Amino acid sequence: MIKFKVFQVIVISIFLFSFSLSTSRGIDLGELSREERDHVLPINITSNSPEIEALAKRAFNAHGAYEIANAKDSFFTLHLTQVTPTEVALKINSDPSEKPQFEGQFQGKDLTEAILKACDAAVQKTSGLPGFFAGKIAFVGHRNKKNEIFTGDLFFKNVRQLTYDGVDVVFPKWSPDGKNIIYTSFYKTGFPDIFIMNAATGEKKTVAAYTGTNIGGVFSPNGEKIAMILSSSGNPELYTANSNGHAIKRLTTTKSLEAAPSWSSDGKKIYFSCDTLGAPQIYVINADGEDMKRIPTNISRYCDEPSANPLNPKKLAFTAATSGTFQTALFDFDAQESRFITKGKIDHIEPCWTNDGRHLLLTRRNGTVSELYLVDSQTGKETAIHSKEFGNASMASFVYP
Repeated sequence: MIKFKVFQVIVISIFLFSFSLSTSRGIDLGELSREERDHVLPINITSNSPEIEALAKRAFNAHGAYEIANAKDSFFTLHLTQVTPTEVALKINSDPSEKPQFEGQFQGKDLTEAILKACDAAVQKTSGLPGFFAGKIAFVGHRNKKNEIFTGDLFFKNVRQLTYDGVDVVFPKWSPDGKNIIYTSFYKTGFPDIFIMNAATGEKKTVAAYTGTNIGGVFSPNGEKIAMILSSSGNPELYTANSNGHAIKRLTTTKSLEAAPSWSSDGKKIYFSCDTLGAPQIYVINADGEDMKRIPTNISRYCDEPSANPLNPKKLAFTAATSGTFQTALFDFDAQESRFITKGKIDHIEPCWTNDGRHLLLTRRNGTVSELYLVDSQTGKETAIHSKEFGNASMASFVYP
């Protein structure tokens, strides 16, 4: 537990900003400095419902910027109350004897979503950071000796199997609006083809079924284009197309293997891996196919699976080989250097940013066992998001529509 004295400087700077008692405006914390964001904020969470309190504490315990404390040692008290089966009220107090600094009600499709939306509001009001708890994930789960696509909430309260094709599927990626998932499957042809599926209805359509390998489909940030890897030319190359698979344009022409495309947050560039140097390294190319160049990660001879930060274009996550394992690393464009976020003897692969630009979903792989974890890129805090009873899960994609 961090002592309260650690927060004295933070308390002074934050409380110099005015508190609004209006429900619509909430607490005005102003812009927090980088130093303030790196500290851990003690909060107390209470509720008239054990279910609500348990999920809220689970969410904040996974964050990395908070710790759960008793009322005496906390900086804020969050009180959550169930209003209807799908609505939760939130009050935020810094002093329980005074009027709340924030009050609001949050509606969800179910109680879980309402709780997580209220918690996201609490994150934004108390730290200035975007909340991510109410986001959705798509991932690959192992069922009946095959990989199938599943969707659900970040804490596995509501998980649904989306495909039942009995063939392997890989690399599900959400559309920005959270309505569709693009993925690669061996469905029908027995070869890797790219499909788009409606997440609500399960209806799917073929996007790319060319001769050779069709893999790695990913939507642009505005959802109007997709990037993908096609080998119809005889070599896996990077292509773009409209979201329906039409107007295909080839971006790379190399003798090497391209893989794992990821759009920049502004949609103007695409990051990907290429083994021109004999093993995968991270490259970037303009979305029009111009100016391909290597990102000087310089941390490993094997760098793959780039994931562009949705909020901070100066940060890029990727997978790198080190000491006989694969770990998640972060490249800083300003400093032109990389650092490992994860470490140890267990692989941490397939990084995917959440919407707050701070947290990553990744696959923690230990031999034949693969589990989804949430990792705080600032503190390195790791949190399992599902129980081992679920079985193997991997290749997570996140969206906060």
